Amino acid sequence: MITNPFEFVKYFQFFFIRVAVNGRIIRKSGIVTYSNGTGKFFTFDFADLSGEIRCKAFNDIANMFFEQIIVGNVVYVNNIFLILSMSF
Repeated sequence: MITNPFEFVKYFQFFFIRVAVNGRIIRKSGIVTYSNGTGKFFTFDFADLSGEIRCKAFNDIANMFFEQIIVGNVVYVNNIFLILSMSF
């Protein structure tokens, strides 16, 4: 019997660590630099059949992954830390 190694987005609670998610990139921002010039980030959203997650990549990680994140591609993300957004 094969078990699914991925979690569905709709089952996430407030905080998880070491979660594996498989989904399609549906949105991506440009790189944003902080107004004080100390860092940068970009965001991207991906979705599975049950929901969506917004991810933020900061500084060196943003530089490393910005070109690799392409809208429409399917990605596998693991070892992520999730925080429930309070803006609905």
